[in-house]
Order: sequence, then C-alpha cells, then structure tokens
Amino acid sequence: MSGEAEQRLRLAARVVNRQGEAIGRLNEVVVEIESRRLAGFHIVSDEAAPRELFVMVGQVAEFTPEQLTLDLSDDEFVALPDARQHLFVAPDQDLDEEIADAESGHASAATPDPDERPVPTALPGIALTANMLIPLEVERAIMDDGQIALRDGMRVLTAAGEEVGQLGGVVVDGEARLLALLLGDEAGDLIDYNLIEAIDDDANELTLFVPDTLEAAPLDEALATDVPTERAR
Repeated sequence: MSGEAEQRLRLAARVVNRQGEAIGRLNEVVVEIESRRLAGFHIVSDEAAPRELFVMVGQVAEFTPEQLTLDLSDDEFVALPDARQHLFVAPDQDLDEEIADAESGHASAATPDPDERPVPTALPGIALTANMLIPLEVERAIMDDGQIALRDGMRVLTAAGEEVGQLGGVVVDGEARLLALLLGDEAGDLIDYNLIEAIDDDANELTLFVPDTLEAAPLDEALATDVPTERAR
C-alpha cells in the first residue's frame, strides 16, 4: 500500500480492483493497538450475496480518501477470508472446548467446522431446537486480541456519555500508522487516536477519554496531546 503522509481515508470508501472496477465498499479498518499500524480492512463485496471480507494491508495497491484499490486478481478476491466466521457446535460438543479449539494455533484459518453446518430437519411438524436438530452457531471475528476495528458510522461518545458525532474516517501516515480519527465527512473534526478509551462492538460505540466536551483542533494540535496508547482498548 502506498500513500502520502497524513492521508485521509473514508470508512465508507468504495473498493475497486486492478482495473478500477467497483467490487465493494470499505466497512472497517483493523488497527494494532500497540503499534497503531493498520493490520487490514473489512470490506463488503458487491456480489449478489454480499460477503464481509478481510483484506491485508499488503493486498492494497493504493488508496485515496474515497477509494481503496486492491492489488488482487479476480480469483484472489474470491478466495479472501470472511472477516467474521461462524463456528457450529453440535449438541454433543462442549461449547467452551469447541471455541478454544477453533481459536488455537492448529485451527483452520479458513472456515471452522465445515462438516458441522446446520441442516434442516426431515421430520415434518417437529420444531428446530438448539439442543436437538441443529448445531449452535457462534460468530467470531478473525482479529487478534491486540487489535481493534473502527467501523463506519460508529457513535463517538465522551466519558460522560455525550455523543459528539459518528466515525467517518481515519488519518494515516506513509507507514500505515493511524494518526487520528475523522468525525463525519472528509471535512469533519479530527480526534487524536490516543484519546480512544473503549470500543463496544455490540453497541457500535467508541468512547473517548474526554470528560465532558470535545474541542476540535487541527491535526498538528490534536497529535500534540500526549495520552498513553494503552488507553485504546
């Protein structure tokens, strides 16, 4: 991936292939908490049955604020792994053991438990229940514990619970390190990455280490704030 220093990227940017043909849109950027480097991107494909896919930084040729260009062939794009995978736990299996096994080092990086996908019952009039006719389905993201995902439209809150806007983009440097968050559209306010206090994926919320108000500042001023990166969780 190449790009100028302090370049912006919209989290709803369109995604194109080598020929410039639209193949999807960006949905999330995955960031290493300690290094602040981009680890990859979650994109939603434009296929008839849309998929959420994981793209590594090295698979991106270039980006502009509104477009992500992948350096992949059509076959390589089709073979991209799902950003969120589904683990199927049969009635006679222990849920905790199955999840631990799926997350172990020897687990498949592709599709967990491919032979345990749910199948419909052949018994008319018998309801499908989790403990009888269909395995339990558990969703898991293919992210490490030391990574966070920043999603388009995520609500941004202060520690006091005041909403200051919605996440619209990120600012990165030439080494693919995250510098700041962008509220709203491309002309929106910038927030120092170090101000991230917590992320709640289920609630689609990001909390800042700011007591009551957010004071917008130019990028050079925002980056001057010295808050330990371990606040980002």
